Amino acid sequence: MAVRLNPRHQLMVRQKIRASQLINALQDHVLNNREMAPSAVTAALGLLKKVIPDTSSSSVTVTHRKRVSYAERIAQERAARDTPEPLVENTVQ
Repeated sequence: MAVRLNPRHQLMVRQKIRASQLINALQDHVLNNREMAPSAVTAALGLLKKVIPDTSSSSVTVTHRKRVSYAERIAQERAARDTPEPLVENTVQ
């Protein structure tokens, strides 16, 4: 048998399967009138909090850059090319 590249893979897959089963049970309870005891709902929510990361506390940093159209970029490159080089005096002694 081949060696696993990630030894935790099997554990992560099992956690995802359990999480999907909890989500399905809670969705059936809410949408399809499946009966669940209040303690079962609380337990399912508590287990989901352990498996699924809480996204409300995560932050995102976005850096804005100016978008330049292709035509503007070509015009800028042409202007840079067409600008004459500064004259340098040759001082020969």
